[in-house]
Amino acid sequence: MRWCELAAFTTMYRSHLGTLPTKNWQIYNDTESLAHFFNMSIVFHSWDFYRRELMKEAEMYGWPVARHMMLVYPNNSGVYSEDLSYQFMLGTQLLVAPVHERFDVLEERRVFLPEGITWVHIWTGKAYRGANSWVLIEAPLGRPPVFYPQGSAVGLQFVRNLKQRNLL
Repeated sequence: MRWCELAAFTTMYRSHLGTLPTKNWQIYNDTESLAHFFNMSIVFHSWDFYRRELMKEAEMYGWPVARHMMLVYPNNSGVYSEDLSYQFMLGTQLLVAPVHERFDVLEERRVFLPEGITWVHIWTGKAYRGANSWVLIEAPLGRPPVFYPQGSAVGLQFVRNLKQRNLL
């Protein structure tokens, strides 16, 4: 079910039946899976305002919506680490570090926070001072590590949208 969390931070949120729909896991196999897919669809919808902005940037300038951190922080040597293959930026305002292990195995995630920025955890509101260091973040199912720069209008609107939709 972790793939639903990753998909919620892409440009298209959908499921696939696969080539063997009766043998593969499907979102409707059980109520827990369906509820998780539904909640992540709310997350996907909650940052739609920013996704549209990023897609316009992609059309105008060729910038990707999801960016490796080196594209956002090219002068920060810390972001060139191979360990950063599994976290990315959405534009310049959302840092996403999806859990890429099985949900029943991993409930926390190491996240690299670039220096000079205070990062706010989307689910708890806790602020972390970026110091080019790794922090260990709780990541229960349905709460992938996502951060925004403190004071970011995008981050604040995303939080408002999640609250209005009863996910926070």
